Amino acid sequence: MVNVASASLVATAFALIMLIITAYFLVGVVLTTAEVVSTAQTDQINQQEERVRTAININNTSIESGSIIYAEIENTGSVVISDIKYMDIHTINGKSSPIYYSQGTGAGTWS
Repeated sequence: MVNVASASLVATAFALIMLIITAYFLVGVVLTTAEVVSTAQTDQINQQEERVRTAININNTSIESGSIIYAEIENTGSVVISDIKYMDIHTINGKSSPIYYSQGTGAGTWS
């Protein structure tokens, strides 16, 4: 009978240790996930605030040879626009679908 009682005690202790390890792991996962979500929400809020402070005016435009468009653009917002090489342009004519132009050289791009 002593062997059964000690075996039961060892099994209970082992089960408690496994339960504590599992709980520790789950708490770590939950805290890590919460931190990642919090960081993502902060980044999204910062982007939205920056978008609100962004404003540009198109002051002058001209078309050359029927396909080259020149536009004079003024930054009237409080956000500094500096990474121009990463910007893309979308144009629309009336009710047509927007046309996408990436930054670069050659046909279908802008520079």
